Amino acid sequence: MWVTIKERRRLVVRKAYSLDMTQGPLVKKLLLFALPVLMSSLLQHLYSVVGNMVVGNFAQNGTMAQAAIGATNQATKMLLNLFLGISLGANVVCARLRGAQDTPQLRKSMHTAMLMSVLLGVLLMLLGLGLSNTLLGMMKTPKDVFPYALAYIRIIFLGMPATLAYNFGSAIMRSYGDTKRSMYILGVTGLINVLLNFLFVAGLHLDAAGVAMATIITQYLSALAVLWILFSPKQQYKLQLKELRLDRRLCWNIIAVGVPCGINGILQSTSNVILQSTVNTFGKEVIAGTAAAADVSCFAYLVNDAFAAACLSFAAQCCGARIYKRLDKLAVTAALCDSVIVLAMATAITVFARPLLHLFNPNPQVVDAGMFRLLLLSWTTVFFGISECLVGCVRGMGKSVTPTVINLFFLCGVRLAWALFVFPFLPNDPAYLFLCYPLSWVLGLGAQAASYIYNRKRLV
Repeated sequence: MWVTIKERRRLVVRKAYSLDMTQGPLVKKLLLFALPVLMSSLLQHLYSVVGNMVVGNFAQNGTMAQAAIGATNQATKMLLNLFLGISLGANVVCARLRGAQDTPQLRKSMHTAMLMSVLLGVLLMLLGLGLSNTLLGMMKTPKDVFPYALAYIRIIFLGMPATLAYNFGSAIMRSYGDTKRSMYILGVTGLINVLLNFLFVAGLHLDAAGVAMATIITQYLSALAVLWILFSPKQQYKLQLKELRLDRRLCWNIIAVGVPCGINGILQSTSNVILQSTVNTFGKEVIAGTAAAADVSCFAYLVNDAFAAACLSFAAQCCGARIYKRLDKLAVTAALCDSVIVLAMATAITVFARPLLHLFNPNPQVVDAGMFRLLLLSWTTVFFGISECLVGCVRGMGKSVTPTVINLFFLCGVRLAWALFVFPFLPNDPAYLFLCYPLSWVLGLGAQAASYIYNRKRLV
């Protein structure tokens, strides 16, 4: 059959941006999938990191504005995580159908997922705008920080439709193994975000509100780029506006997998909100210092998320193709790769910890407040990473409830018990509060390993 040069180029492009995860060298394909996801997450995280640094160094009241951003991050994530969890459900459903080579149902699932993202994005925006005051009050935001925090969080919620459109679109692309183009998109929009932060904060003196404006502008640009790829007739997806409709069965399948993932994120964010409310009682220097430490240590979390996403997509495709033997090798290989990268990052962070915190805020009190949290979480995140790889495999099998229940007891429960019943009897130092993180990760890892073994045996 005669193939034109233009068609041949399209086939080459499609091959470059897709992965068959059911066969071939596992380490190479894991890295090809996970590293672009990691780079995408790093670039996305760059939005908040650069914004925090610019605010700390160029805002008229840097510490106050940093405290406003740090005091609102967990509240925003608490609402956002439920909807992002549903995007993971879309990833699983699409990947399983692709592994099973069921093209008609795959196309229906992609169109269903994209329409869901629009509806859920508008709903999340309205919820966030309506609950902003309540959320900040629940977190015991200091009165002097409250006006800055309220302006910041309301602007951030205006960008939620774009955030969900981008994440659902990326989930569809990941089901094909296409993770590179998300990285390219965020590379460009990340640079735009940096420039906008300097413009709005250093140039126009908008402080925390300027950071929020820069963030939502780049979110909408990222969403538009992903939608252009998905709806382009030249790409392998070829979505069409006239096919956007909600298929009841596929909606239920996406929700059945995604809602437990989202609830898991809400539970973790809720426990973090309670911890943050305790941190907020120590004053603006401690709030700013621990927020800066969280921004730096978050890079290790991003490694964990990247390999968990790889495990989810790989396991879903393998289960769709009924190649179950590959799952054990997947779990072990992903956990080893994740651990090596996290420990290497922890070593670098330990060496440069104080200079890194100084970049966010030159105030010595702020730097001192962030040191313990930064060093503790950088090294112990490796336990959480191994656990997340196992969770990704289990979710790829279509089992989302068990990991959520485990995290409810061993992550959220342990942290809440520590904050409410143990920390009050310890010295009044925020360093003792953060010990609950490694404790919860170690206990959760044991339970998630047992969950993986049980669900893996049930497949056979």
